[in-house]
Amino acid sequence: MVRFSYPTAYEDDPEVNQGELLIAPLWLLRDAYGNLHVICTLTNITGSTISFYGLEQVEIQDNGKVVAKGNPAVLNEPMIFSSLPLEQSHYTKNTLINGYPTGNFVDIIFEPGTYDDSIKVSDLQDISISYYMVTDPAV
Repeated sequence: MVRFSYPTAYEDDPEVNQGELLIAPLWLLRDAYGNLHVICTLTNITGSTISFYGLEQVEIQDNGKVVAKGNPAVLNEPMIFSSLPLEQSHYTKNTLINGYPTGNFVDIIFEPGTYDDSIKVSDLQDISISYYMVTDPAV
């Protein structure tokens, strides 16, 4: 298992972050069944309450090399997230606003065959995630 610190360069740039769903990888691990888990924090800084059905076209890279990619199934029922204020001092916090959380943890699971199984998780250095957020599964 590898633990990653929050990417401070990304966190400190409000021009990059404002108006997005912020996903930061915390841990990568491979389980006994060969699945690769990317455990992340998810924070809504879109400026409005959203209905979150999941992610699609997720790609994990290490130093620009694709480690894993896939298109996860969407949730049947959305998770509702309030938004944190758009000031950078709130980016690493999650709380409740109007009865809804502003974020949570996400475990992105890649089954064998959807990631490079020759990698040693402990050797990964500079992880980045690209994705599209699903806000309407009918689209």
